[in-house]
Amino acid sequence: MRLNIDADQDAKLGKLLDKVTLRMQEAPELLRTLPDGTIELSCPLPEKYKPSMNPWATALRARINEHWHLFEISEQSRNVSGGWIASCIPPPLYKTFITAWLNQPAPLPLGQLELFA
Repeated sequence: MRLNIDADQDAKLGKLLDKVTLRMQEAPELLRTLPDGTIELSCPLPEKYKPSMNPWATALRARINEHWHLFEISEQSRNVSGGWIASCIPPPLYKTFITAWLNQPAPLPLGQLELFA
């Protein structure tokens, strides 16, 4: 399967989606399956990224459904989450998140709730 999104894709975004799909398949340890069956990807905030939904954010997280559709990107902090869903995700945020996720060396540690899943 190939990761897909709700936005129009230019050639650069298409290549990024291909890269993230390959990495997801080759490094499943970077994926976290949530209790609802969705897959979560996470990465530290990219350098120079300015949070707009959560001013305390330290990480970006994305959720992917069973059809490999990236349907949510959120800004996460220890106690707060804020973000965008489906067609409300700003198109440039796809490139920002995917690039940051591809460039990270390892997944972020599990959050408190995920320890009990």
